[in-house]
Amino acid sequence: MKLLAVALVVSACGSARPAAPISASAEPSCKTAVEKANTVAKLRDRDVTLAIGQCDQQTWSQQARQCIAEAHATTDLTACGTKFSLGKKGIFADMATLEGMFTAMTDYKVQMCACKDTACVTKVSDAMTKWGAEQEKMDRDPPQMSEEDTKRFGALGEALGTCAQQAAAKH
Repeated sequence: MKLLAVALVVSACGSARPAAPISASAEPSCKTAVEKANTVAKLRDRDVTLAIGQCDQQTWSQQARQCIAEAHATTDLTACGTKFSLGKKGIFADMATLEGMFTAMTDYKVQMCACKDTACVTKVSDAMTKWGAEQEKMDRDPPQMSEEDTKRFGALGEALGTCAQQAAAKH
């Protein structure tokens, strides 16, 4: 009778073994990996869609998808792209985000403000023009900017222009 009671309790409660925990490191799908990266890197919708499609078509490895899913910033995505030979465009481009563009423009402002003559201003301006052309070749939609972003870029552009005028006036 006791044996029957134990059998009834086990069958009523299900298996006596606990369910296996779901692994946190389960292999992410292309969609899951790219969308997870998007939550921290704030990528453009078009780049997210293209990356998911490329991942599916090129059958990115589990390690590559894991790298992308664990990215905390665009620099991490760039590193994943390099490490797994996934390219340098789209989500793997160095300047894929507003922050990347802001960093590049800040570097140009620093260079421009260090100029002492017109030749230097021309050199920095030419470098900026070349960089802008390279950005256009990446065939990406321009990033959407918030009002705060617009103000940041406006202030940066003004500072860059002021430095260029001051350097040109010294010559």
